[in-house]
This record gives sequence, C-alpha cells and structure tokens, in this order.
Amino acid sequence: MNGVIPVVVENGLQVCIHGKAEKRDYNGQMFVEFSDIKVTGSPVHDEFLQKIDFRTKLDQLYEDKEKKHADINRKIGEARGNKEQVLLDSLSRTEAYAQMEKDEAAFFEKAEAEITKAVLDNKDSWWGPFLMLNLMNWFEEDQKEWFEAFSPEVQKSYYGQIVYKELFPETLEGKNAPSFTVTDSGGKKVTLQELQKNKKYILVDFWASWCAPCRKEIPNLKALYDRFAAKGLGIISISIDKDQKAWEKALSEEQLPWPNFLDDSGISDAYGVKTIPAIFLLDANGKVLSIKLRGETLQKKLEELFQ
Repeated sequence: MNGVIPVVVENGLQVCIHGKAEKRDYNGQMFVEFSDIKVTGSPVHDEFLQKIDFRTKLDQLYEDKEKKHADINRKIGEARGNKEQVLLDSLSRTEAYAQMEKDEAAFFEKAEAEITKAVLDNKDSWWGPFLMLNLMNWFEEDQKEWFEAFSPEVQKSYYGQIVYKELFPETLEGKNAPSFTVTDSGGKKVTLQELQKNKKYILVDFWASWCAPCRKEIPNLKALYDRFAAKGLGIISISIDKDQKAWEKALSEEQLPWPNFLDDSGISDAYGVKTIPAIFLLDANGKVLSIKLRGETLQKKLEELFQ
C-alpha cells in the first residue's frame, strides 16, 4: 500500500495503528510504502474493510490482466514512443490487441457492477455516500441515479451533502468561460482564445480514457464535427486522466480530429467539473451557452445555432 492508509474512526475511541513504513525511491522521487498494517480499537473501521473487501479481488484481477497483456502493451508503448503510426495501426488489428480490449472492457464492467452494488446496498445509511467518495476518483453523470436512490435522510447527511455538491455543482451557464492555457503534444503553449479563433462556437469536452459514457459520446461528437466544422464549429477535448499513457492509448484508438490536451493545470476545477462527460458550449466571445448537452439534445442545439 503506497502513501495513504484509509482509516475510519469514531469520536471518543482510542485507535492504534501498527505496521511498517519504508521510504522508497521511484524514478528519483521518494515515497513511503506501508505494509502489514493493522488497525485496532475501531469497530467502524472493521466494518469499512468488510464493505470494500471486493476491491482486493478486483486489484488481483487487474494485476492478472496487465500481466497477461504485458507483451502487446510493451509493443504499443514502444511504437507510440517512436511515433510509428503504421506499426500502431498494425498492432491494433492483431488478435492479441482484440483480446486485450475484450478483457479490459470485461474488467471495467465488473468493477462498475461491484462498486454500484456496494453503494446501493448501503443506500439507507451514511455508508452509501461515504463509499461513493471513497471508491470514486471522479463521478460520472450516470451516478446521479445513485444519489437519487438514497433516502432523504441520507441525502441530507454530512457525506450526502458532499456528494450532492460534487454531482450538482453551481453552473457557469450564461457566464464567461474561464480562460486557460494548455500545452500541445509539441510542447507549445496554446490559449483558449487562440483555439477559439475563427470559430463561431466551441465545444469544450472534459473526458477520460476510463470513462465509458465519455467514450460512447465520441462517435456523436465526430458526426457533429463532420457536419458543422466547415460552418464554424470547433471542439477541444481535455482529458482528466492521471495516467498519460492511458490517455495516449485512448487517443490512438479514437483518432479524434480536433485538438486534444491533458488537464495538468486544474482546468476542470476552474470549470467546476465534478462529473464526466462534461461538455461546455461556448460562443465566439467565450460565453457559456449550455453545459452538459449530449447526444440528441446537443445535436438539436447545434442545428438551431447553425440554421
């Protein structure tokens, strides 16, 4: 376990944490590795461990998946690093690549099902929203249904209100979009204003490689781009991925024809993004016209604007 140990305690209890802590050097950076951790004196912590026990099995499944596909992943990484697009395209058509994609989809489908079950099994207690906060790095739009399944008391609870603010943030609609500067793949700094140049409308799309609803929305965005780009529509995709290789892999798979950037400067925070996909529609002056339009509703809005 690296760097952080989650411990759940109650007020008034004396809790003891035993274990080993060792400093490790990873690529020139020091971090602390914890092992043999045991927490005593906190019954609620024991209950917490029981509720998230399924993660141990998921971690093992993920590790097994990565080992199984290490060879094709290595080849893809080398080809991407050497910018050998022809080789990348060839690798993406192999049986090994197809099996890796199949296993990856199956893993994330299972992980989503397990997390959903853990949260909804606890929808009538504070554990429900607490587990959402503990198990999820980012919320997706579909997870609003989880919150709506909570009892009124749970929704109003301390953790319920934290989840609510994450799922239903204050809107930027009708306001000027926060300006930002991003770095392209060649190391050049580019501003939002430069990306808006000669565009009548811009879609700022926040997504991630691991976000299934985001990936499902991409064909729709491509269709809209093909239809309206010549009329003045621009799209900017900003990924919140923490793993740059995972982002680059997704870009290789999706072949997005518009500018793509990695959010390494808090752009998603400035836009108040709490769930993804999050798509902001801006006019030529940078005013936010609509937020989180997707699918048919986004299509109808653009048809209205470009008629």
